[in-house]
Amino acid sequence: MTPSPTLLATARCERVRALATGPLDALASSLMSVVAIQHFAAGRAWQAALFIAPNIGYLLTPLTLEWLARRRASLAHAYGVLLWAAAAGLVLALASSLTLYVVGVGGALMATSLASTIGLALWRSNADDAVRGSWFGRVVRLQVIANLGAALLFATWMHDDAGRYRPLLAVLALGLVVAGFVVRRIPDHALPAEPRHPLASLAWLWRDRGFAWVNLSWTIMGFANFILVNLRTNWVSDAQHGLAYTPASALILITVVTQLSRIATIALWGRIFDRVNFISVRMAINVLFMAGGLLFFTGSPALQAAGSVCVGCAMGGADIVWNLWVTRYAPPDRATDYMTVHLILTGGRGVLAQILAFWLIGQIAVPTVTLACALAVAIATLMLIPEYGRGRRQAGA
Repeated sequence: MTPSPTLLATARCERVRALATGPLDALASSLMSVVAIQHFAAGRAWQAALFIAPNIGYLLTPLTLEWLARRRASLAHAYGVLLWAAAAGLVLALASSLTLYVVGVGGALMATSLASTIGLALWRSNADDAVRGSWFGRVVRLQVIANLGAALLFATWMHDDAGRYRPLLAVLALGLVVAGFVVRRIPDHALPAEPRHPLASLAWLWRDRGFAWVNLSWTIMGFANFILVNLRTNWVSDAQHGLAYTPASALILITVVTQLSRIATIALWGRIFDRVNFISVRMAINVLFMAGGLLFFTGSPALQAAGSVCVGCAMGGADIVWNLWVTRYAPPDRATDYMTVHLILTGGRGVLAQILAFWLIGQIAVPTVTLACALAVAIATLMLIPEYGRGRRQAGA
């Protein structure tokens, strides 16, 4: 299928944006926690606040999109402004204060999660269903390459001193500024203003019982996975677990190994998404996340590395599925409504999971939490079996 000029223009801008903002993923995945724990000696509440921030961004998505629609605002321009707001947050985080660090970094992550949902709206309107997964996968692959390169450089720069983070935040802020200018050139449109409450899309949870069932499964899996993935940095960085790896070692184990696996599989997942039953793809990703959690929360560096490989492979698929699944599963005229529901539920479970995760650290042994979360992921995966037929029809498999 010959790509349209609109798709080509979108892909060009998004490739540059991915290279400029990809390094920010290294901050979100591990660097921010390493600095908070080892430089600021932050307590669990501060650590949880950092992980909660991007999920608040997802919760704010319906209100933000409604506000933009009522003002007939350019999506591309809003995309750029949010990336600039994220850059401002990182500049604020340069101050020598734990409070300003958490507010600045948290604000940056909240702004970028909001920006990502606007980027998805542009992809939905500018790319055809038949090729969206593969083209989007190419952009994600570039973003992961940038993330991987940044993680290696960050690990080399910081070595065993978490206090050397400020130049890294400055570089990340500069990338966000550049990206903000680039995305404003994406072909775009204003969202249609609809005279209804921005949360009205939640009605589809009882209008479409199959959609609700998939979201229930996804919520159970996502809740457990949020806990497992975001406890990884605490597990290898906090001395209370007997590990206390150096900042460089933690970045390599959590970010570099994970991103190498992620980048190796993204292109494959993109092709799979375009051709294979969505439910099968979702189940396979769940199993990889479950295996990664079971392997990582051990005392063996080799098993931890194997766990990071599994998580990286799962993230390669999740990059595609999380962003594009409603285009495969929802009725064509309801993709935006279904995505709104998906984002609200993602944000809600993300906020609750972070609060629970850091409370559990002081109450229950992490290996016990790991087993409970793995069981939850297994149950969520089995719950998808009744929806297999719908996933086959929508994929055309």
